[in-house]
Amino acid sequence: MLNKIQQYFHGRRHLHRTPEGRLVIALRAQRIDCVVDVGANIGQTGLALFKHGFDGKVLSFEPTSQAYKELRETARAWPNWSVAPQMALGTAERQVEINLAVTSNWSSIKKVRDKTVGMKPKSRIVGQETIDLKRLDQEVPKSVDPNDRLFVKIDTQGYEADVLEGCDGLLPSIFGFKLELSLLALYEGEKLYDYYLRWMADRGFELWMVEDVSFSSELGRQLQFDAVFFRPGGLS
Repeated sequence: MLNKIQQYFHGRRHLHRTPEGRLVIALRAQRIDCVVDVGANIGQTGLALFKHGFDGKVLSFEPTSQAYKELRETARAWPNWSVAPQMALGTAERQVEINLAVTSNWSSIKKVRDKTVGMKPKSRIVGQETIDLKRLDQEVPKSVDPNDRLFVKIDTQGYEADVLEGCDGLLPSIFGFKLELSLLALYEGEKLYDYYLRWMADRGFELWMVEDVSFSSELGRQLQFDAVFFRPGGLS
């Protein structure tokens, strides 16, 4: 007899061949109820999860006005997908300026380095916007069930450490993370991958999966990768 996970993926034999499919497999195995999507941009993560068969909930956060508008439109088609009020997440409640890039998924509270713009012209800053900044551990409980097993995806263009500092009060409910990490600082003051590996290990999370994000032909090296972490022993 097939167990629950085998039944779920029966007929989805090729799911493991894509990064999104592999993540859905892991989320199902870890019994994740809700993915908290921080830095959702126009909804790429939520859309990919649902199209690859994720049957839990997605709660998305996005700070920039144009991307937020597109995110709301995309999420409307999926009953399990909710979008929080427009905001960024960090260490404290305040207003900040976010730098708007040529391509919105490069926009960041941190300033992009000149070297990065040389390698990735779409990261060039073309404007700024004043946004609200709040803490993850204060905002997420407003929208999720207190018994939900949470998985937090953070893609905030060099601002990931600040988001993590604002999640302390919610850590008992968080069973996994996905972070976009840099091997080379692309933004001023950005922390690199080794900081996050230590942060996760200190809080009892293990590195579970690694996926390539970006490569520089100019430098001949990988620039970023996605890292997925879970608490050990969480498999059903």
